[in-house]
Amino acid sequence: MWIKVYLSIVTLLLSQGVLFASELVVTIAGVNNHNGRVFIAIYNEAEGFPQKGAEYMGLSVSPDISEVSFESIPPGRYSISVFHDENDDGVMNRNMFGVPVEGYGFSNNARGVFGPPDFEQTAFFVDNGKNYISINIKY
Repeated sequence: MWIKVYLSIVTLLLSQGVLFASELVVTIAGVNNHNGRVFIAIYNEAEGFPQKGAEYMGLSVSPDISEVSFESIPPGRYSISVFHDENDDGVMNRNMFGVPVEGYGFSNNARGVFGPPDFEQTAFFVDNGKNYISINIKY
């Protein structure tokens, strides 16, 4: 009986991602100056991607390669958007045609046509353990 209870608890914990916490290390490259901050958002669903539905985390700017780590995230499918807020106003600035005038990037280094890429183009899987992804900022 105890073995059955133990196996039920283990199964429940596994299904919740508790026993095997994942870590995602994101490398951001291509920042062209020290102005402002770099914002990064991680999404676990298509709704709101890439502009709404996720909290942005602001990072200090460095033209050198920067890394940020997301710890204890459940294994699953994710997408990331990044932008370099050079004037530190908290928004992605665009020209009169709607084209970004500040650096940006997406997971899988995806590029959209006439707008940002969609969730499917940028989605990747996070497995148990340590996972790595690299994003190049485009200007």
